[in-house]
Amino acid sequence: MYNDENEDRVKLSPIYVTAEHQSEVVYSDLLQRLMVYINNIKSYTGLWREHVKLVENMTDVIHLFYMPEIHQYLVPMLMEFVHKGNNQLKEISCHCLAKILKYQHNSSSREDQLAMINKEMTLSRNWIQRKAFIFFCKYVVQYMSRDFFKRNFMKDYIALAQDRVPHVRMEFANAMLIIKPYFDSDVDLSLELVDILSFMSGDTDRDVIEAVENTDFELLQGRNKAK
Repeated sequence: MYNDENEDRVKLSPIYVTAEHQSEVVYSDLLQRLMVYINNIKSYTGLWREHVKLVENMTDVIHLFYMPEIHQYLVPMLMEFVHKGNNQLKEISCHCLAKILKYQHNSSSREDQLAMINKEMTLSRNWIQRKAFIFFCKYVVQYMSRDFFKRNFMKDYIALAQDRVPHVRMEFANAMLIIKPYFDSDVDLSLELVDILSFMSGDTDRDVIEAVENTDFELLQGRNKAK
């Protein structure tokens, strides 16, 4: 798994793209460098902090690439990080997956990615993967249209409010703080989300209740500021 065992022996450099270079960057050069980073980092599975740095940098520059040409390399690697990484690595990998989806205009590749997320996260028997799906939802709702999110993710996100594992329900409540404001203009859906949060206030797990109370308070504060 991911630990600090070899961290003092190997340091992998992050990807840097300066503002002035960004507009002139050559696609083929970036792609070559990116593939080198991927091959290097996969050889040192104990360096999770370096993995996080790599994915953070990839997320920053991902829009510079032609998605269909790198989809086959990046998405499987990110899914591997989602499966084997710690929470920090899982979350940044989900962020990168969401951004890839935003810039993926090849319909076949987009459908492949959606199917992979559905199989590996949404419908996973492993609660950690279902929790990772909520990480993904927090980011993809910021990148895709509301209709796209409703059509592809909302039903599965809502279903996790009743997940058998408290950690998943707690993450659902935490994510509501980010997801719900995007749908405040959808009266019916907004009311449904409020009702779900209200129902969860009677959860049997104390940590879930605290997450619900915090989300409810923060959402109320946000509404008051908007007035």
